[in-house]
Amino acid sequence: MKTEITTLPNKLKIVTCEMPGARSVSVSILVAAGGRTEDFDTQGGASHFLEHILFKGTKNWPTAQQISGDIDAVGGLNNAYTSNDMTSFYIKLPKAHLGLALDILADMIMNPLFDAEEIDRERGVIIEEINWRRHDDPMQFVEVLLPPLLWPDDPLKQDVGGKDEVIRSIERQTIIDYKETFYQPGNMVVSVAGGAKHEEVVAQVKGLMGGLKAKAVPKIVPVRDRLSKDRTAIYTKPTAQAHFLIGSRAYPYLHKDDPACGVLTTILGQGMSSRLFLNVRERKGLAYSVNASRHNYVDTGIFEVYAGANIEKTDEAIMAVLEELERIRLEPVPADELQKAKNKIRGGLQMSLESNGNVADRFGTQLLLLGKIRDVDETIELVDAVTADDVQRVAADILAPKKLRMAIIASDGSSAKLKFEELIG
Repeated sequence: MKTEITTLPNKLKIVTCEMPGARSVSVSILVAAGGRTEDFDTQGGASHFLEHILFKGTKNWPTAQQISGDIDAVGGLNNAYTSNDMTSFYIKLPKAHLGLALDILADMIMNPLFDAEEIDRERGVIIEEINWRRHDDPMQFVEVLLPPLLWPDDPLKQDVGGKDEVIRSIERQTIIDYKETFYQPGNMVVSVAGGAKHEEVVAQVKGLMGGLKAKAVPKIVPVRDRLSKDRTAIYTKPTAQAHFLIGSRAYPYLHKDDPACGVLTTILGQGMSSRLFLNVRERKGLAYSVNASRHNYVDTGIFEVYAGANIEKTDEAIMAVLEELERIRLEPVPADELQKAKNKIRGGLQMSLESNGNVADRFGTQLLLLGKIRDVDETIELVDAVTADDVQRVAADILAPKKLRMAIIASDGSSAKLKFEELIG
C-alpha cells in the first residue's frame, strides 16, 4: 500500500492509500463535528440530523433518489455515521467511477438544498431511530446510559442520536448555521483508498472543493476529571435479559498506555477464548453475550464490559465480571496468554486492512483527529512491546474499584445496583 497526504491552500487535507490490485475504491469525507461539539439543550443531535439531511438533495442531485440511484446504477453503496468526535460520509464503488463518488460527496458538503419539507419529514425518521434503539435494542441503548456516569460535566455524556425535543423543534436555520460553523476545510479530511492514484484524487478534489474559504472552528473543551458520584444508572424496562455495562475511563489516542489497554481488553473479552467468555458464559452459564471493548477520544477514552445476562442470575453475572477484573489487576498475565492476545490484535489489524473501506476510515479518522497517521507497523511494534507488568499496571489504574461505574437495563435493577456497589466497596 502506498499512502500519501496533501493539504490544499484552504487547509483541506487529502489522504490516499493506493492498494495494488483493488478493483474498487472507497471515498470518505470526514468532518470533526459530532456529539461533543453540540450544545445539547439547543443543538442536541444536530450533527446526526445534518448527516441525514445532506443525503436529501443537493444542487446537482436534487433528491435523495437521484443520489442513491446514480450510486446504485454503477453497483456502488453509500452510507454515513456520526460519533462523538466526527461525522463521516462514504461511498464505495468500482474504481472506474471514482469521479462520481467525489462529485456526489463534494456536492453534499458544498451545495445541500436543506429543503424544509425534507427536514420536517426527517424529524420523524430520526425520532423512530432513537425509539428503536431505546425501546427495541437494549444492547445499544445501555451504551447511552454509561457516559453520564463517566463524564458528568462534559458533552461526552450526551446521546449522539440527539434529544427528542430538539429533533422535533430545531429550526432549519439552526442546522444551516451549525454546518457553516463546523464544515470548514481545515476541519475536514477527504480519504480515498483502493484503486486510485493520489495525483488524480488531489486534482479532482482541488477542482471541487479548493474554492472553500477557510474559517476558524471552535475548539473542543477538554474533559474534566470528575466522575459522577452516582455509581449506577438504571433504566427500568421489561426485558428477556438484563443488559449491563461495567466501565471506566481509559486512555486517549496515542497515550503511552493505550497499547497495554488494548492487550488487556483483548485478554478479558475479545473472542470466544477470552477470560470473560470462558468464565461468565461457558463455565457458569450466566450470560449469552459477554465482551470487553475500548474506545479512544483525543483527550480521554472508555473501557467497558457488556453482558446480556439471565434475569434471575444478574447478580451472579455482575460478580463474575468483577472477579475477572480483580484477577487481572492482582495476578500477572501468563506469557502464553499475553502472546495470544498480541497475535489476535496483530491479525485483526492486518485483516482489517484488506478492506479499502476500513483503510479509508482508519487513515481519515487519524488524520482528522490527530493531524497525522500512525504507521501500521509502528502500531504493531507498540503492541508487541507490551509486557505483563504493563497490563497489570494499566489494570490497576483503570479497573480500580472506585473508578468503576455500571449501567443496567432490566425490569428491576435494584438488586443489581446493591450487588455492584457492595462489591466495589
